[in-house]
Amino acid sequence: MNRTLLIFGFLFLFFCVNAQTDRDDTRITISANNEKLGRVLKKISTQCHKPISYSHSQVPANRRITVNIHDKPLNEALTEILSPIGLEYVFVENQIIVKPKRQIEPVQPEPPSAKQFTINGYIKEKSTGESVVGATIYTSDLRHGTISNNYGFYAITLPEGEYTMMFSYVGFKRQSENITLNRDYAHNINFELDEQSLEVVIIAEKEDSNVIVTQNKMGYVEMQPRKVAVMPVFLSAPDVIKAMQFMPGVKNTIDGSSNYYIRGGFRDQNLILLDDAPIYNPSHLFGFFSCINPDAVTDIKLYKSDFPPYVGGKLSSVLELKTKEGNLNRFSMAGETGLITTRLSAEGPIVRNRGSFYLSYRITPIEYLFKLSKLYTDFRFDDLNAKLNFRINEKNRLLVSVYSGNDKFFMYSGLNDKTGIQWGNRAGSLRWNHVYGRRVFSNTTLYYSNYDYKLYTSLNNDIYWKTGIKTMGFKNDFTFYQTPENTHYFGIQLNSNTFYPGIYYNNTILSGYLPDIQEMKTGESHLYVTSEKKFSDTWTLRLGLRGTMFSNKGPAKWYVLSDDYVVTDSVNEAGGRYNTLFRIDPSLSVSCKLNDNNALKFNYLKSHQYHQILSNSISPFTSVELWYPSTPNVKPQAADQISVGYFAVFSKNRYEFGLEGFYKKMKNQFDYDNQARFILNTGIEKELRFGSVEAYGFEMILKKNFGKLQGWTGYAFTRAIRNTKDLNSNELYLAHSDRPHDFSTYIQWQPNHFLTLTTGFIYASGMPYTVPTGYYNYMGYKVPVYNKKNNARMPDYYRWDMAIQLMLNKPGRRFEHYFSFSIYNITNKKNPVFINFNKVEDDNGKFIIPGNNGVDNELAPSQIILLGTTPSFKYSFKF
Repeated sequence: MNRTLLIFGFLFLFFCVNAQTDRDDTRITISANNEKLGRVLKKISTQCHKPISYSHSQVPANRRITVNIHDKPLNEALTEILSPIGLEYVFVENQIIVKPKRQIEPVQPEPPSAKQFTINGYIKEKSTGESVVGATIYTSDLRHGTISNNYGFYAITLPEGEYTMMFSYVGFKRQSENITLNRDYAHNINFELDEQSLEVVIIAEKEDSNVIVTQNKMGYVEMQPRKVAVMPVFLSAPDVIKAMQFMPGVKNTIDGSSNYYIRGGFRDQNLILLDDAPIYNPSHLFGFFSCINPDAVTDIKLYKSDFPPYVGGKLSSVLELKTKEGNLNRFSMAGETGLITTRLSAEGPIVRNRGSFYLSYRITPIEYLFKLSKLYTDFRFDDLNAKLNFRINEKNRLLVSVYSGNDKFFMYSGLNDKTGIQWGNRAGSLRWNHVYGRRVFSNTTLYYSNYDYKLYTSLNNDIYWKTGIKTMGFKNDFTFYQTPENTHYFGIQLNSNTFYPGIYYNNTILSGYLPDIQEMKTGESHLYVTSEKKFSDTWTLRLGLRGTMFSNKGPAKWYVLSDDYVVTDSVNEAGGRYNTLFRIDPSLSVSCKLNDNNALKFNYLKSHQYHQILSNSISPFTSVELWYPSTPNVKPQAADQISVGYFAVFSKNRYEFGLEGFYKKMKNQFDYDNQARFILNTGIEKELRFGSVEAYGFEMILKKNFGKLQGWTGYAFTRAIRNTKDLNSNELYLAHSDRPHDFSTYIQWQPNHFLTLTTGFIYASGMPYTVPTGYYNYMGYKVPVYNKKNNARMPDYYRWDMAIQLMLNKPGRRFEHYFSFSIYNITNKKNPVFINFNKVEDDNGKFIIPGNNGVDNELAPSQIILLGTTPSFKYSFKF
């Protein structure tokens, strides 16, 4: 069945791609005597009601021509006017693009013995000085190109000669420059924003707009922050992670959660990097919001299979986020206020064109509403992003990034004391960019991250249960741009981790009776090398190898377990390293470009993971979860993933289609014994059971990237099956991440500068969970009996959201402000977040605990619904 669907998909796309034509039956009548070409084209634009666009650097708009055309089709009229002067045209969206004719015969490259030179530099946004990540640099003369890296740097080496270099990026005006390459030199590019006017619309050339075909990437999602800002979200608070959940194959755990599953993996198998520093808990307000402030982010990249060479240590995905560097040219501010969040940011130059700063602070005003109830004394979250950017010279650059996020929730417990929870993330990085010669780019990073979670039983006495993880690390990444066909990546990464696996801090007399749970420390060393080779315009190959050495560090105590999970001995490690492991992770990517519009791709990736979350609940609202490292009893998780994909662009690059099938085998996957205990358990490892998970499925997406109406539609089919020794009678059972069907669609319509309408719909199969198969009486209470794991599913999840943004200023004004209104869950779908089976329904329809009832009523499930239809609004500004 799956094979039939894949074949059908390929055939369907084949016919769609080959059936696209551009026709226009408009008749043109025009007479011009020695008039400028630009004026003639404007007259034609008026007659055909289509904007005609071109680059003044490539099209001689001031050249005078004489024409006499009477009642001819638009196509014939344009050909008659443009062909004699070496020009041609293409239809893109509902527009006509005029450009120089392509040469019929490609320019032959210089012989291999010719001298080669390198041109490199940084791509920046002209108005702010911000680096432009992922810009395309291309020469049509040799059909060679590259893209700018995470810091806006590019380098391309070509034989000596004259070239036309094209620089482009979505949302910016495309630039074209004639370059005589007879020496190595630096050449920076400053992009100007494309104002999207009706008369001048700059559209990327065919070669640099079909990225999904030309680049050797799979399982890759890139999202622009300006799109995230207008997407419909809960309480109108823009959210990077919630926006990603509109993409196929990225699913939340339950309604309102910032946790997500990808391709049958689990939430702790997703790596989130904020300016190279890991973020271990992305949640604010119990998961309703993520800690990633979208106003502070300029680049969002999600890798679901083909991880970048400089990243390792996770099995499922990498979410890479880059924050703003600060405006190098002028001071500016931005702000926003809504029902749930208020933020304010400022940026500007420290030294004009040399150094800049960025500062953003976000807080929730909801705590003041809860204080009115006189029950909750503290209920708030806030976060701070700060960054310093120094361009020392053309070869050296320094960046300092800081993030701090805090949540707390306390309530009175009597005797003027409080109980509650408090958690937070602290992260920072110091990065030095250096260019060696012309072809080698280096990024050296020192980073720090600390996730700290405290469950207070007494705030006044400072008594709390603590879990968390702290990481300090160093990495040095190199990119060697040998030639346009050969790029090499290599580097080293070292880090040290400290884990707090549920330690209870109590300074009272009772502390001597509590289990002694100690901090745990580990160290990791990574060494990697990856090479990408473009053999021809058709074939591209990338090979990678990552070696990792992992060690636990003493002093420490661990327990020897028998085959039936009984402690037989204990080992005290005095100090130093122990349980040292060495693992090799190879990777392979192959891309076959069938033609300019179609490509086939293959990827294999092996990965290992050395720390994980222990929790016996899938709820994002639980307090009982522990970050725990690999130990002599807990082997590192491992995964082998194979992906195969077909990618296409059609209708003049207005549409993109991607279809990826995947198979992933994960080993050393843990589950929990029945009634597992996680709090104050020194022998927690004996509660774990190990096995494997097999995940497989496919994802497809159809996107429209140009025009007033944009968006995408996607579908994912994902199965995840567990096989765990000594659980579920050793029979296979569904993993929590088994979500067979996942459909999502997102539409954005912007008819003019003032109005933007967006809507999104999500449907997903319910998550598997375990229900009791029986009960027994014990001291007046009914105790559930569990026979099969994950033997039921939550109800299917679906949600429809909508938002509208009204710009309140005219185009081109420095002060911009707008009003947004959104409706979350328009259909008021009752998506449960909890289902309880330990309660009964009495004669009045109320749920009560059976032990308090004393009768044998039939047990009935109860659902807890948190989010129904929720309207909201916000006001935003910037200048």
